Amino acid sequence: MQLVWRVLIVGFVLIAGMRGAEAARGIAIVNTGEDVMEVGQVKPESKAEVEAQTEPGVSIGIMYSRFGLFWLDIVRWDKRYVLFKDNNVYEIPEDVAKQIAAGSLDKPFTLTIPPGLIVLIALGLAFLAFLFIGRKNDAPDSPDTPSSPDGPAPESEG
Repeated sequence: MQLVWRVLIVGFVLIAGMRGAEAARGIAIVNTGEDVMEVGQVKPESKAEVEAQTEPGVSIGIMYSRFGLFWLDIVRWDKRYVLFKDNNVYEIPEDVAKQIAAGSLDKPFTLTIPPGLIVLIALGLAFLAFLFIGRKNDAPDSPDTPSSPDGPAPESEG
């Protein structure tokens, strides 16, 4: 019961704290669009050339389209390398990204398997475990277990 009250209080605080445009939209349940995840920095020897063509302070990232629920991405697709700073994005080919990168461009695990998908998988596994545990408890009594509250039936000789 305490958990229910805590969830209600947190929900009330979130709704009461919204102002203006946020309040008109309501709580974001479905999120879609594009986002960028940083995967590296430009190496110092390429920095001057890259910044001359873009802007100072750009980083290497992967831009992707996304779909999610409750601020957790469930699916990410259309991944491509970019140079970015704040809201400015410059698309680049993967081979160029690898040439100008300071170090390796390892894709984060959460880019391939988003957090929302991890949560859905965990909930699905928990649900399956709940079903199997429930069936195990409903299994018929074993032959060694008495079937009546009076105890085992007397054995007949014959």
